[in-house]
Amino acid sequence: MGRRKGQGGFALLLVLWGLALVSVLFVGFAGRARTELAVARNLTSAAKAERLAEAGIALGALRLLADDPADRGPLDGSSFDLTLGEGRVRVALQDEGGKLDLNAAPEALLDGLMAAVGLGEETRRELLQGLGEWRRQRQARLAQALGGRVVDEPDPAQPVFLAVDELRGVPGMTGEAYARLRPFVTVQTGAPTVNPWTAPLPVLRAVPGLSPADAAEILRERSVGGGEELPAAENFEAYLADSGGQVVCVRAEATLPDGTRVAREALVTPGSEPDRPYLVVAWRRG
Repeated sequence: MGRRKGQGGFALLLVLWGLALVSVLFVGFAGRARTELAVARNLTSAAKAERLAEAGIALGALRLLADDPADRGPLDGSSFDLTLGEGRVRVALQDEGGKLDLNAAPEALLDGLMAAVGLGEETRRELLQGLGEWRRQRQARLAQALGGRVVDEPDPAQPVFLAVDELRGVPGMTGEAYARLRPFVTVQTGAPTVNPWTAPLPVLRAVPGLSPADAAEILRERSVGGGEELPAAENFEAYLADSGGQVVCVRAEATLPDGTRVAREALVTPGSEPDRPYLVVAWRRG
C-alpha cells in the first residue's frame, strides 16, 4: 500500500512538472507572438508613411509646374499641409539657388554661414582650413586620374563636391556641425552667389555686410509677395543674385495617427518632355 502511494505521489509530481513546463513554453510562445505582431505592425505603419511621403514629394513637384506663381507657392522652405488617407503630410519647397554652393561659394560666405548656425570661431577656422585641404586632395586625385598632373592650388572651375554628404569627410567636420550646415548648402548651382528671395534666414545672415535689419526687410518683402529690389547698399550685392528655381528641394514628412513619421527629400528639376514634366536629380531619406 505504501509503495502504491509513493508511486502515485511521484506521478503527480511529474504531472505538475509537465504542466509547469507547458505553461513556460506557452508564455514564451505568446510573448514571441506579441513581439512579432508588434514588429509587423510597425513595418506596416512605416510602409504606409513612406508611401504617403512619396506622394507628398510627387504633389510638391507638380506644384512647380504651375504657370501662376501664386499657385506654385514660395520656394523659400515654407511648408503646407496635406491630408492623404489616414495620414498628414507636410511639404516644403526650397530653391537650391537660395543655398550656398560648396563648389563655388567664397570663403566669406561659408564662414558667415558657419557663424549663423552657431559654430564658434575656432571651429570655423578649423573647418575652413579643412575645406581647403579637402579640395586640394580631391583635385589632386582627379588630376592624377585624368593625366598624372600634380595640382598645387585648387581650380575654382573644377567642382570637387559631387554630393552634399561628402561634406562629412572634411577634416574637422563633426556630426553636429554637419547637421547644422547641411540644410543650407548645395552642389547644384555652381554659383558663387545666393538668391535673396528664396534664401533661408541663416543664409541671409551669412552674407557679409547684410545687417539683421536688411535681412528682416528682405523677409518682409517676400512675405507680401515682393522681391524686386534689395535694400539700398553696395557692400553685399556681390554675394546676391536674383536667380535659381532650376533645381528645387522638395521635402515631405508624413505622420500617421499612431505617431509613425517618415521624411523624404527629392531634388527636382523641370523636364524637357511632355510625358516627363519633371526629373528627380537626387533622392534622400530624411
